[in-house]
Amino acid sequence: MSIRFARHTAASVLVLASLASLACKDASSDSKGGPAKEPVVDASAEVSTNTTSTSTTSTNTTNTNTTSTNVVTPFVDKLPRPTATDLAAVAKAYGQLGVDVYAQLAAKKGPLLISPASLAIALEMTAGGAKGDTATEMAKTLHLDALSKVDVHAANAALLADLTKPGSKDLEIDVANRLFGQSGFTFSPAFLTLTRDAYGAELAAVDFRAGDSARKEINEWVAAHTARKIENLIAPGVLDDLTRLVLADAVYFKGAFATPFRPEATKDASFTNDDGQTVKVPTMHAAYSTRYLDAGDAELFDMPFAGGDAGRHMTFTIVLPKTASSLPKVEGELAQLPTWLGAMSMQSLEVAVPRFKLKTALDLADPLQALGMKTAFDENKANFSGIATVDKLHITHVLQQTFMNVDENGTEAAAATAVVMAVKGAMVVEKPTHTLSVDRPFIVMVRDAQSGSILFLGRVTDPSK
Repeated sequence: MSIRFARHTAASVLVLASLASLACKDASSDSKGGPAKEPVVDASAEVSTNTTSTSTTSTNTTNTNTTSTNVVTPFVDKLPRPTATDLAAVAKAYGQLGVDVYAQLAAKKGPLLISPASLAIALEMTAGGAKGDTATEMAKTLHLDALSKVDVHAANAALLADLTKPGSKDLEIDVANRLFGQSGFTFSPAFLTLTRDAYGAELAAVDFRAGDSARKEINEWVAAHTARKIENLIAPGVLDDLTRLVLADAVYFKGAFATPFRPEATKDASFTNDDGQTVKVPTMHAAYSTRYLDAGDAELFDMPFAGGDAGRHMTFTIVLPKTASSLPKVEGELAQLPTWLGAMSMQSLEVAVPRFKLKTALDLADPLQALGMKTAFDENKANFSGIATVDKLHITHVLQQTFMNVDENGTEAAAATAVVMAVKGAMVVEKPTHTLSVDRPFIVMVRDAQSGSILFLGRVTDPSK
């Protein structure tokens, strides 16, 4: 038996999905507020009306039942692979971005979930066409300003290849990128080549002025690449006649824990939520050897996913404050997260973890501006001349939705436990030396322990909701 992370089945599952998108608008208009006259499509700009998606799974956007078996990453071969040191530096930078954005959002009570990886990919695709102060501010916000000698786009391609490489059938990661551009608008050939070669992001021509069709097409693409867990990323009214480009990134994850939780061991237990109230929630139990750290105000422990025997190193990490009221204090210390993760060591644990669900919808424009990325949103000062030179573009929205579900199902899990059971020799713990009961608000992460990439970062404040 195991906890299963599956896309969309009749069983109880954990599905992780995230998408971040940026809508760029033309700042120029006629005296009546209407759109400026559009240039004719430049054939050399490779604007395509073909809606076939190029992603790590080579999935057609019209297919709403996507699969990620035999994952491929054809775009990686077009770029030189950076050194391991450079890859680690870029992954660390994106982790810092995630902690920064999390800190901007943490003051508001309740559950929270973001995808640092998805946000960083969408922003860096956009930064590929930024110039001047716009580029400088974006690099600083992304913590890439000190990596001037690193080919960041090549590093992104390599990180995406590593994340999505074929491995254990119990672990699946799908990353898909896409550009949706106004039909009849000329985009820079260099920008289109960069986003295609480094991110697998092809350009699809849409008409933002033709009613609601473009929004529905983009939302359908998102739904198809997130197992339909995110179906309405872009709300009505977000896109309009001045919209010229939407850059979209979707991240989808499913996996099985390497150490299984037996359904028969699950029982109701008390959880003190962020309002100080005690609620009863189904709580899962397991004992195993894993990486652990007592960081003073909090304890950290890993729950590795299956796939380690195939060279994968994905893990689910919990940061558990020492008291029910100390979550804000621990959140204020998350800048130390890289140090904490590096200091973890093996420990025999018995853990109790509640089932939970998280789902959030955010516009990250304000947090990003608060972090210093202001010029990109200024219709008069933004410089995205690397994307297009005919009209002046600026960012209007940075939208992200995320979904996470942790649950269990004996039948479905049992049917897919063979690979997990095959490595049980590394999971058996004869005598746990430390017990951790996750019975109070806590922080969660899904991360690549090898590269340092953080796919998801969030907090659970009340698993009964």
